[in-house]
Amino acid sequence: MENRIKKSNYLQLQCCLALLACTLLPDFGDMLSSAVGSALGAPSILTSDFDFIVFICQIAAIVGAGIALKAFYDADKQLQTPMAVMNGGGLAIAIVSMIPSVPDWLQYIALVLLLGALFTNKKNLGVQLSSQAGIAAYMILISMILTTYNDIDDTMMTSVAALVGFIMYLMGLGKLGASVDKEGQLGVSKLKIAVILGVCGVIISIIPLIGGIIGGIFGIVAFIFGYIGYGNLMKCATIGAMGNAGASKVRMSMIVSVIAAIVDFFPMTGIIVSLLALLALWLIYSGWTMIYKGIECGDEIVVNA
Repeated sequence: MENRIKKSNYLQLQCCLALLACTLLPDFGDMLSSAVGSALGAPSILTSDFDFIVFICQIAAIVGAGIALKAFYDADKQLQTPMAVMNGGGLAIAIVSMIPSVPDWLQYIALVLLLGALFTNKKNLGVQLSSQAGIAAYMILISMILTTYNDIDDTMMTSVAALVGFIMYLMGLGKLGASVDKEGQLGVSKLKIAVILGVCGVIISIIPLIGGIIGGIFGIVAFIFGYIGYGNLMKCATIGAMGNAGASKVRMSMIVSVIAAIVDFFPMTGIIVSLLALLALWLIYSGWTMIYKGIECGDEIVVNA
């Protein structure tokens, strides 16, 4: 398989596995509700918690990962046994775990296998990222999936995953800032400020009475810095024309997220907010994929995103 195509398929596989892993994280609140409902004799259909948006994420992740795995298999006519077990087994068990009334422990087995695949696929596939900027873009893309998914399905474990995502995001920005031109460095510095302000805003918002107002102000300032930062990346020569277009898509996702936050103030708009968060996730994925490919593979690749 040609190196640039291998990198593209690797990125798709890893992003889909990360998204699917997020959907399989345990929801301890739901587990408690189900246990109480069962103890009270409530029908299982009343204690189930099917989420259509999460289901869409699962289907998209499984299909995307399956397509990438098939591409690797078609290229070599085989998959290494550890890779086949962790990727194929994880996907297969994840599919089975989506069936109603299937025991929860099945999805935890799938989660373990998928996490194992995420950490070992690079070695098993022999993928070598050619630059620090490419590694940074990869880290940022995975981190953005972790943080944005928390807006779709907000549980304790997805919040923990989002926290890990914020740390990865800052680490990725540090690597990216050291590998791009002056315009890119300006953008990265503003994105770092935006992340720090955003996290501070979330923490401050926990404070009763005035916390929400001050946290909201932090959020607005963070949005401004982030929006300007991606504007700088749109002019960065290091990431190429493809990466510039990708930065524009990520900036568009920020606008979608703001719209979702405004809609969330109105009652009975949960499904709309989730759909907007899903759209923002897609824009982030396609945008940072273009930035990654602009760095790693060059502008000659046509991106269908």
